[in-house]
Amino acid sequence: MAEVVYYYFKEFTDYEISCFVSEKKYIKNDKLKNIRVLPLEKFLKLNKNNLKIFIAIGYSDLNKKREFFFNFFKDRKYKLTNFIHPNASCFHHKMGKNNFIMDNVSVNPFTSIGNNNILWSNSIIGHHNNIGNNNFFSGNSTISGNCKILNNCFFGVNSSTKDGLHIN
Repeated sequence: MAEVVYYYFKEFTDYEISCFVSEKKYIKNDKLKNIRVLPLEKFLKLNKNNLKIFIAIGYSDLNKKREFFFNFFKDRKYKLTNFIHPNASCFHHKMGKNNFIMDNVSVNPFTSIGNNNILWSNSIIGHHNNIGNNNFFSGNSTISGNCKILNNCFFGVNSSTKDGLHIN
């Protein structure tokens, strides 16, 4: 997931990617994509004032790891950023932090999106939806209008809902 996020940030934003961060037990190389990989303990010692971070963990453990690290960094007052692909249509009413919205995604008007969600390519989030936190919408998933999606939900490839559902 880190490589995918790296690619999108590098190609479509003006962010300078200074490092990757991981728990020490998972680090196999000191570089990824020619960029240093820091153990979490070392990263936490850096001056966070000029840093913006993005948590690039996929849907392992049904979004729980991403949720844990989102809260970990939020509680330590790090600035979390969103990625919205330039060709995504996002008519969002409200959006939280650390959301990753890929190419050809459509977020219809009057929809709110919480924190730490991943909307993979070609997903459609219909009108008047309320999307919670830590959700993963796989490619081509579609959420019809007037739905309430709570936290830590996973929508597989080509999944769809009818309108007016409440999913938790």
